[in-house]
Amino acid sequence: MGRQVAAFMDLDNIYWGLSNLYGTNTGEMTMNIIDKIWDIYKDDKVRIFSAYADFEKVPGIQTEIQKKRVTTKHVFSSRHHNDIVRYTGDIELSLDALETLIKFPEIDCYAITSADKNVIPLMNRVKYYGKSVHLFFLEAFVAADSSLLEYADEATSLELLLGLEPIKIGSIDIETLVLQGVSLVNSFYLRNSGKPRMYLGREFFISEATSILKITRQNAIDLLELCLNNGYLGIALTDDQHEKVIVPKAIEQVMFEAVAQITSNGKAK
Repeated sequence: MGRQVAAFMDLDNIYWGLSNLYGTNTGEMTMNIIDKIWDIYKDDKVRIFSAYADFEKVPGIQTEIQKKRVTTKHVFSSRHHNDIVRYTGDIELSLDALETLIKFPEIDCYAITSADKNVIPLMNRVKYYGKSVHLFFLEAFVAADSSLLEYADEATSLELLLGLEPIKIGSIDIETLVLQGVSLVNSFYLRNSGKPRMYLGREFFISEATSILKITRQNAIDLLELCLNNGYLGIALTDDQHEKVIVPKAIEQVMFEAVAQITSNGKAK
């Protein structure tokens, strides 16, 4: 007789990780992951399969996920005064899994899809109850620090399931990305020069840096803090008192002079 399985997917975490690292067909990749997980447990009895996300921000896939016999749990995210988005789907997932441990002691396998270390306490508690943990994870996010994998009885990378070559992120020298970080902000305002209400908040910088520079979210946060602490970037307030990331005038002047020098050298040749 097969195992009794409860599957919990931090869809928000996985969706945006795939989007930032591997391209635009994130919805299709998400559906493929769900199909693969169902296939892995085809000889077992899947009692629960739930996916957690802010479905107002994860576009157009909630119904398709439900058609695949997955229960979707909408967990809204909130934007704070510093423009950082707080998402609590991992907490909701953990609470549901712990409740399942108590209500359904006959379930002996917990399949958790996440690339977030916040699930480590949950995995540890599941193992404490004598259950097995199967982790589906983004290799690009955890390759440099495999402590997440130590709490799993089985671990399968989503890149392997999807046939993707994992992006090697690893530990990087954040200082080497300062110019690219400043250029990212400068380019945003150049693109939106005729739109005075458009501004680049902290969270949008982090999202853009993660996507464009192919770095982890923590790398992007560290890059922003490095740029702010050293004056390469600054913070100003919009008319409605939201924080926005800007390029200080002195840095703008340096960039302008550098471009002018490069242009002049090109003409001289």
